[in-house]
Amino acid sequence: LAHHLNNLGGVYHRMGRLEEAEPILIENLEMNQRMFAAEPHGSLSRAYMNLASLYADLGRNVESVRLMEEGYPVSVAALGAEHPRTALHLAATALARQRVGDSQGASEAIQTAYSVTLERGGAGDRTHERVVFFRGRIRMFQGDPGPALEDLNRWLAWNEEKFAEPHHSIAEARYWLGEAHLVEARPDLATPLLESSFEMYAGIFGPEHFGAERARESLARARREAP
Repeated sequence: LAHHLNNLGGVYHRMGRLEEAEPILIENLEMNQRMFAAEPHGSLSRAYMNLASLYADLGRNVESVRLMEEGYPVSVAALGAEHPRTALHLAATALARQRVGDSQGASEAIQTAYSVTLERGGAGDRTHERVVFFRGRIRMFQGDPGPALEDLNRWLAWNEEKFAEPHHSIAEARYWLGEAHLVEARPDLATPLLESSFEMYAGIFGPEHFGAERARESLARARREAP
């Protein structure tokens, strides 16, 4: 039942039905906490991460980082510090730390996750490339657009190679690359990426999806800032 709750909550999250996803993912976490109170388990760490990711998209960053921090040692105990899923959890924790202003903690965690996944999977491995994606967003939030653009371009190219358009991962990658160009003060480069992101999100999920809404807001900003 917990497995199905996790999947159902994840589907609602991806569809942009965030308020409906929350009680399902809370129930999933509580069920896993009861089942694995006596011993750590990967399903419990995943439940922490999925609810934390939902809270990040809801803008509830303090709750998000708390859950990420609680779930990470569970993953270490259950799977090991060098397991790819543990490293991905650490990368997500790094991003959550950055969202609450802990730049040092974010930088330290993302570097560890990068090193572990590079050693375990190598460049081109999906887990490692997702860590690069998280690193790019952290660098963008830290006001370092040059390295951020390198990471985010790499993530977009990876997704464009793996998936046919339209695809939500391509829409997400174009959105964040567009955001990085806005940080770089290049609205001319941001605009086509954000236009594509909005159109793709809206086509897949509808114009009210949270991904479409944030792409639309950033697109309006890019057009305002254009010379």
